Amino acid sequence: MDIGRKIKFFRKEKSISQSTLAHELCSVSYLSKIENNLVIPNVELIENLFNRLQITSFNMFDTQTLLSQLKNWNYNILQQDESAAKKNIY
Repeated sequence: MDIGRKIKFFRKEKSISQSTLAHELCSVSYLSKIENNLVIPNVELIENLFNRLQITSFNMFDTQTLLSQLKNWNYNILQQDESAAKKNIY
């Protein structure tokens, strides 16, 4: 999933610092992990970040692709296949 990369792209495009974007939403270190696709934030945090960046929420994602990736990720977690689950994050 490229949510982090998209957040980083739009943040830089708008010349917003990580500190400014993260303010009162999450820590700067957590935002950095999001931008580097090391963690997947919850939907509420994604929407708050998108609002700050003035990005229309999930409209920028192909819904079918996103759902497919989430289903694969969930399946891998349920099967306790850590390697495959990590692969589906990125």
